Amino acid sequence: MKKKPKKNPRGRFVMLYQDLIESVAWKSLNGDARSLYLNVAAKYNGKNNGRISFSAREAAPALNISRATTARAFRNLIDRGFITIAKRSGFNLKRGQDRATEYRLTEYPCNVTGKRAGFKFKHWRRGKNGSENISRSDHGDRPVRPRGPTGPTTGTERNRSLD
Repeated sequence: MKKKPKKNPRGRFVMLYQDLIESVAWKSLNGDARSLYLNVAAKYNGKNNGRISFSAREAAPALNISRATTARAFRNLIDRGFITIAKRSGFNLKRGQDRATEYRLTEYPCNVTGKRAGFKFKHWRRGKNGSENISRSDHGDRPVRPRGPTGPTTGTERNRSLD
């Protein structure tokens, strides 16, 4: 007869692997983003990766920081490859449904799609001149181009380009 695994008397815990802590991406995170990652990881129960629901509104009081700072920490975690968005948030007035964005931890397989662990944070590198805009897209491992103005910047140049 198979024995049941002994439960931890202290309850659930968050485990951080050494390769995560020693990664360039982890070392580049500030304390707010690291704390947020621990809170997102604490919501992972081994069966819900890809369905981890956590909003900036919910996280802000838990971390004792503003919603704007929380949103920035979420963006940093996504940019560096620690989490990905599995399902975007939305609000439907007709149905009365309000749902937070659902995340997936990239160090574990997705329980929704069966996608293997991607460890995207291992591939993150700091950009040239200390900028931190080098990341990988969710659609393969090709670099994401930084967004910004690509055309003429002054009104005169803009008018000339229209002629």
